[in-house]
Amino acid sequence: MSNANDSPRRARSLVQHIERIERWLRTNPVKVGVLVALLMLVTMLVQEEIDEHLWLVFTYAFPVALAGYGLGFRGGAVAALVATALLYDHAIHTLGTKDTVFVLTTRLAGSLAVAGLCALASATARARERYIARHARLAKIQEEFLAAFAHDIRSPLNAILGYASILQEEAEEGSGLSRGELFEALQRIEANALHVEEMIAGMLRADGGDGAVRNEVTTFTADALIDELRRELDPVVLEHGAPVTWTVAPGTPELVTDRKKLHSVLRNLVGNALKYARGAPIAVSVRWDAPTARHQIEVRDEGPGISPEALPRLFDRFYRAAGRDAEDGFGLGLFIVKRMIEMIGGDVSVHSELGEGSRFLLTFPQLRGEEAVAEEAKAS
Repeated sequence: MSNANDSPRRARSLVQHIERIERWLRTNPVKVGVLVALLMLVTMLVQEEIDEHLWLVFTYAFPVALAGYGLGFRGGAVAALVATALLYDHAIHTLGTKDTVFVLTTRLAGSLAVAGLCALASATARARERYIARHARLAKIQEEFLAAFAHDIRSPLNAILGYASILQEEAEEGSGLSRGELFEALQRIEANALHVEEMIAGMLRADGGDGAVRNEVTTFTADALIDELRRELDPVVLEHGAPVTWTVAPGTPELVTDRKKLHSVLRNLVGNALKYARGAPIAVSVRWDAPTARHQIEVRDEGPGISPEALPRLFDRFYRAAGRDAEDGFGLGLFIVKRMIEMIGGDVSVHSELGEGSRFLLTFPQLRGEEAVAEEAKAS
């Protein structure tokens, strides 16, 4: 019984040893070069000691094959040329000129073929290794993506279920809620349902296939947008215990842009600040920059900040900075922020230092809606 179990184990062990040797050959070019040189030297010394009628039996195929596998085709070709040169002196004394040329040409062609095949085998092994690594990384990303999305969506769903339960109790027993409280509960349900819809849309949007989505330009005040966001984010603010201040600078004109996209951008930025600021104060300010004729919205927090290494990749899809993996989210929020703000002609920048908090700045212009363009066309 033990012998039957030992055979597969030994076979697996042998395969593992072969794989280790094979990988060593592909990842240690300097050592492989030294090994090839030593093997060629040994072959040459053995060749010098044997009977002159048997020298053709000894070839440099093995060191040439190692050079091709470990150093690529160029390295294998150099080894093939060196091997042919080492054979020349022996051949010229043993064979005639015509036979020498034939033998050396045949040997060179054979050595180059061996080097080429081994280089191809090595490249195939490298490609297979890269494929396995990328497949494993993709599987890990997909697993984390689904787990994080399920975790992230649970919070708004719980809020929806909680407010729905309040309304159900009111309908069945009459809990004495005022009309205003009932209306607010319905608003909370609607806001959280919209949040779920945005999350799903954001997940689908992350494939980059909606780059040509048209803007729905409307005119609205910054105060109206802030009030809408405040009502929607109040439960999240209470959950994280971080004070949020919202300010609109005097003289800020009405915003003329895609309200849904801007709302989603701000919700993502403020939501990120609430998650990562760890209870530190957060400030959201809206102002108009007359010299550039652009709106500016700043989201600032006094949290732990972001490391310098993470800043260049902060807006990459699926990127999550080191030390933040424990937080919910799946690395799409800031990616969507950048894409959406660019779709309305704007830009987003970030400034952060460890221990000093983070500052995200949105800048975007006034957009002309289809109605404005039609009016201009009529006037002209």
